[in-house]
Amino acid sequence: RVKLVEAYYDVVEACSGAVALSVCERDHPDLVIVSSDLPGMDFESFCKKIKAVETDRDLPVLLILPAIDRKALISGLSCGADQVLFHPVSDQLLFAQLRALIRGRNSAEELFLRDKSNRAAGFCEPAAPFISALRIGVVADNTRFARRWQSKLRLPTQHKLSHHAPRSLMRDIETQGVPDILVIGIDADYPENGLSLLAGLSAQLNMRSTTFLAVIENGNDTLAAEALDLGANDLLLHGFESKEAILRLS
Repeated sequence: RVKLVEAYYDVVEACSGAVALSVCERDHPDLVIVSSDLPGMDFESFCKKIKAVETDRDLPVLLILPAIDRKALISGLSCGADQVLFHPVSDQLLFAQLRALIRGRNSAEELFLRDKSNRAAGFCEPAAPFISALRIGVVADNTRFARRWQSKLRLPTQHKLSHHAPRSLMRDIETQGVPDILVIGIDADYPENGLSLLAGLSAQLNMRSTTFLAVIENGNDTLAAEALDLGANDLLLHGFESKEAILRLS
């Protein structure tokens, strides 16, 4: 609370999961930070209940776990947490993650309001209940990594996966179209390559609707924070793991 207040966030505390649900219903916060240890409620139940009551707005949930635990991370993402971080969390990564989650929430709410206005005016048909197909590109300095990541992604067959070298990416986009999602590797030895690519892509008008998933190979908080502030929507903070990647892409 002290760190958040010092950064000019308006913070409301809750002493249990049940109280937090009541606070959310009453105060409509922009984001929820939840500990894995909740009195009277486990974090899986809390995340599911938060997401179940959301209708007009998608409330971001940041789950903080006490230690690096892949099983708990997968469980947290599966039950609705938008991001999972582990103690100790650096201030740099925490605040970059908060900015990214709020930025994503604001974009989603803007799209929702625009869509709602269009429907009220009779300007569009009802939305389809599911996304029929997505173009997902995998980009890494090491094309062997890109191919391996692509081969590990077991997504529904309607989605089109492709891998790209950074040098050929823009040419590929011109011929194949703008991807819906780009998975971008940030090499710890040469991070400026991936970070520069991410910054350049996220600034392009024709890629405003593209979602960027950054892969940080060594869990480097500084690189992760930089990637988020340069436009990454989400992170694989501890390298590429297929189950986690599929959940985050979903």
